[in-house]
Amino acid sequence: MSENFETIFEFCLKNDLKSIENFISKGGSINIQDKGNTLLHISSQNGFIDIVKFLINHQADLSIRNNGQTVIDIAKKFNQKEILKELLNKTLSNNLKK
Repeated sequence: MSENFETIFEFCLKNDLKSIENFISKGGSINIQDKGNTLLHISSQNGFIDIVKFLINHQADLSIRNNGQTVIDIAKKFNQKEILKELLNKTLSNNLKK
C-alpha cells in the first residue's frame, strides 16, 4: 500500500486526473492524507481545477484541516480564485441541504 500511497500523491502533484480517477474507482480513499494534506489540499494549492472538481463531486471532505487550514484557507492563501469559487459553491450547497 505504501507504494500506491506515495504514487497517488505524485499523480496529484503532476495534475494526473486519470490516475486519480483510477485510484478512487478501485476503492482508494478520496480523503487519504500525507503529512496532513489530502489530494484536495494539494490540488487546491496548485490550481488543479479538474482534480478539485472531481474530488468535490465524489464527496471529498472539505473540512479536513492540515495545520489548522482547510482547503478553502489554502485556496485563499495561494490566490486560487477559480478553486475558491468551486469550494465555496460546494460548501454553500452542502449547507443548504442541511
